[in-house]
Parts: sequence; structure tokens; C-alpha cells
Amino acid sequence: MLRRIFTCFFVLETLLAFSQISSPGLGKQASVIWLAVGLKEDLDTLSQFQSMTYVGEGRESKDAETTPFKHQGIFVVNQEFYNHFRKHWQYSVALSYRKQNEYVASPPYKENTPSFKQEFRLYGRYMFLQQWDRLKLALTVRQEFRKFYDPAFHPWHENTQLRSRLKAQTTIYLSANKVHRLTFGGEILFTKSKLTGEDAWSDFKYSESRLTGFYSIAPKGSSFIYSIGYMDDVVDERNVPYLSLDVIFKNPFGLARRLRSKSIEYGE
Repeated sequence: MLRRIFTCFFVLETLLAFSQISSPGLGKQASVIWLAVGLKEDLDTLSQFQSMTYVGEGRESKDAETTPFKHQGIFVVNQEFYNHFRKHWQYSVALSYRKQNEYVASPPYKENTPSFKQEFRLYGRYMFLQQWDRLKLALTVRQEFRKFYDPAFHPWHENTQLRSRLKAQTTIYLSANKVHRLTFGGEILFTKSKLTGEDAWSDFKYSESRLTGFYSIAPKGSSFIYSIGYMDDVVDERNVPYLSLDVIFKNPFGLARRLRSKSIEYGE
């Protein structure tokens, strides 16, 4: 899987949007690497409606292991639709599938039984945006509905979860042409869960915090954007480091260009 993702990094060479794909949290690991490839498509000529699809894979290492990123951690397929309906306001809705591998808690960290957990996630995001010359601020509220299953699609022991996420993010453009940028974010997460066989939900409580920093480059004359970043995931007072590498490909199907050409052709 890693070989296929790295191949995509070098084969897709044409189109991109300025954003990055943050790593999902994998719990209390020793370290994690996250690799992702995304496709972002404008669905209208004004870029108010957009589609974002990405595929990502995370690998992890455990405590006291000398081999970094030894274990398969998670595989993700995510589809999100955006509507930038006002100058400072945007919302989105998304559907996601995730397969997260499970390992025993002590060395030699063999696969657990069951060996992986499946997740189906539906979420909505509401965002406030403020742009200055070389500075951009984004404040986001995100609500998730999550369902978990074992490999045979039987309910996981924690089968349903509601998760709320609050995030503040700042983007600094390092050049006037916005080729280079730095992005810093802070996010806190709260959860409410229901266990299999129980009717009652748990209390709504704080879950974890995530601090992120990314460097991104969109080469002049190219539609690609490349991002490398770091995330510090604070889970139960433990800091888990994440290294992230991603690329996003913008307008691979040229839908907005075709709509614009059609509008000119028919004098609309």
C-alpha cells in the first residue's frame, strides 16, 4: 500500500488546492507516519461548491521498538463536499470509511483478535474564515457520528460515538505569490459513546488535544501542492508525535473549466 501511495506522489503531476490532509488520531502509540493523496474538484465556475476526496494510510511504532513505523495503523477513504456560501462562512458534509489495525498492548505487539476495527463516519463542518494580505484565520466547529464494527461487521464493544471538535487554524503566506506557506492549528475533541449491549450513553467528556504545524509549497505553474507537517496528539497526558506527508490534486476532471466554456459558448 505504501508503494502505491508513493507512486501516486510522482505520477499525478498537474492540479492542486491550497490545503493539507491532517492525520487521524491512532491512540497512544510511540510514533506515527501519515501519507495521503487527495483530489479536489471545483463543482461550479465560482469555486463556491467543491468536492474533496482523499485516500490515506498511517503506520505506527510501539514503545521500545527500534524499527520506526513498523506496523500498519489505519487506512482511510474520505469524501467531503464544501459550500463557501458567504465571504466569511463555509460549511461541509462528509462520509468516511476507516480500517484501523489492532495489536496487543505488550511486546512483541502481535495482531489482536479481532485484528482490525472498521469505522463508518458521517460529519459536518462549519467554518468562519478571515483573510488579510498574508494571513488567514479559520475557526471550525465539527460534529461527527461514528459507528464501529469488527472484521465480520459485528458491532464493536464501543459501537457508537458522537464526537465534537473545536479548531483554530492560522495560515501565514511566506511570499506575495503564495507559493510557500506555514499553517498552525490547535484542536480539542469531546466524545459521548454507547457500548454494545447497553442502552445508556456515557457522559459528554474531553477526549484529546491536537497541535499541528505544516509547511506547504505550490510550485509556480503547477497545480500540485505538497505538504509536510507534524502533529502532537495529547491523549491521557501522553504526547504522540505524527509525521505527515500529503499531496492534493486540483480539478483532475476539469469540470469547472467545461462549465465555464459552455457558459461562454451559449452566451450565458
